[in-house]
Amino acid sequence: MNSNRVHVTGFVPVKSEDTPTHEVEVGEIQVADDMVVVCHVIRRRGLPGDGGNFLVAKITDSAGKVLWTIPAEKKALGLGILAEAEGQPVVALVQKEYDGGRVLEVWPLAELLADSLGTIKLGRRVALKREVGFSLDRPGNFSETERKVLDTLRAREEEARRSEQSERDKARDELTKSLLARPTISVGTRYGLPVTEAEWPLLPAGTFVVLVESFDQKTGKASRPLETFIIERKKGGPIKVRRQVVPVEPPTGPKPFRKVAVEFDGDFAEVAVFCSVEQIEVARLEFGLNGGALVASALEAKGETYTVYAVHSNRLEVVGEFLAL
Repeated sequence: MNSNRVHVTGFVPVKSEDTPTHEVEVGEIQVADDMVVVCHVIRRRGLPGDGGNFLVAKITDSAGKVLWTIPAEKKALGLGILAEAEGQPVVALVQKEYDGGRVLEVWPLAELLADSLGTIKLGRRVALKREVGFSLDRPGNFSETERKVLDTLRAREEEARRSEQSERDKARDELTKSLLARPTISVGTRYGLPVTEAEWPLLPAGTFVVLVESFDQKTGKASRPLETFIIERKKGGPIKVRRQVVPVEPPTGPKPFRKVAVEFDGDFAEVAVFCSVEQIEVARLEFGLNGGALVASALEAKGETYTVYAVHSNRLEVVGEFLAL
């Protein structure tokens, strides 16, 4: 069984019954909460591409009782293709290619099996035919009445698109105004509006920009600057000119607030005094405090007497207590 041959949502492959001349798939389709049917579809081998669309040979219940086959009068008009509309499988009556290949009718399975196709309202009928025609890349065959409905639907959709575009343009203009109202910031000898990567393309040509990682609208604070440039607009859209990358300053960790000399190992040594042992550990673990350095904590000092530590890559080692000179 090749479960990928029938590309229709809701068709669950059960088995393949191929013949030397045709590909045949049998699958289940749930048409109602309490109703699952078995759909037998078929297509001739040797067709171009993936073999074309599957035709619905018959629909049965789970026991094999035939619930539907295409009526003779409809079969004379075209082919019953398994298609998809409204997210569900449908049967589409499509003319043969030499007759124009148009979508004549679309039958949702729930109404088809309930023999209630006549209850489908005109607007839905047009929408179904239009959707299937688009998915099968075939023109719909619309009556004069259906054509008027289709024209009305298209006009409403176009009006909705224009309205949505107008709202997007309005929101864009408001955002641009808010960006232009931001106070400029300076980086070295350059200055500009602090905006993010997503925001700068909204600004007009000639705008001086300081690109930042983020900008807090509530506080008006900008994060670290990344680069400076001027906006220029080309046919392909806005571009950055006169760019200058802002160098990244390496992060700095805790620093000793003083250094003292002590007598050590028959000589003299310099001891870096930090506020606390916690600061020393942060400097060692996160900022590469040099191994072998001598350090002390001001919090542990007794006057000018310090508990001195030797720094190692994996630990601090107490050396002893020493009086600062």
